Amino acid sequence: MKKILAVAVLMLVCASAAFAAEAVKNPLSYYIGAGYAKELESGAPGGSIAGQAGLDYLVTPDISIGPMVGFYMLGSTTVTDASNNSIQAKTSVIPITASAAYHIASSGSIKPRVEAGAGLYLLHSSVTATDASGNSIALLTGSTNTSKFGFNVGAGINVDNGQSSMTYGAEARFHLIPSAGTDSSGNSTSAKMLSIVLTLGFK
Repeated sequence: MKKILAVAVLMLVCASAAFAAEAVKNPLSYYIGAGYAKELESGAPGGSIAGQAGLDYLVTPDISIGPMVGFYMLGSTTVTDASNNSIQAKTSVIPITASAAYHIASSGSIKPRVEAGAGLYLLHSSVTATDASGNSIALLTGSTNTSKFGFNVGAGINVDNGQSSMTYGAEARFHLIPSAGTDSSGNSTSAKMLSIVLTLGFK
């Protein structure tokens, strides 16, 4: 009896695996994208170019997982001090995260999804200063690089007619780095960002 039960369970497992393999065709895909990214703090620069790429592996027809990497140029600010020196500050971020997405069932070619991710955010800040004659001021010029943990949530759509190996779409993500730095009083400060990219996918 135990052998019959074991065989039955094994057959059920094999049948389930076969069904899953049939249900998820072309489970691996990748995408590249470009768009816009901006810090959301008050007084932040107006934002700049964003680039993004990633892999998606369909674990089930509704759920995918995979890595995401981006390069967000967050813009620059320029101020003039009391000595008429021009000081420009620039910030960029490279997120390297693991992501998961839930693909909302749709019978049409537009495939919506919601997604979330967490991982490493590489922060780069640079300051350049020049005097009124355009000469560089070494004392006021420099850069810093730090790495922090952060996460993101977002939503997107893919347009896929099922007849091509290429898809295209768009996505938006809100990014939060809980401990991005410290203020003048030594208190921890967070960083919030928005990224919006148009994507081109391959499967």
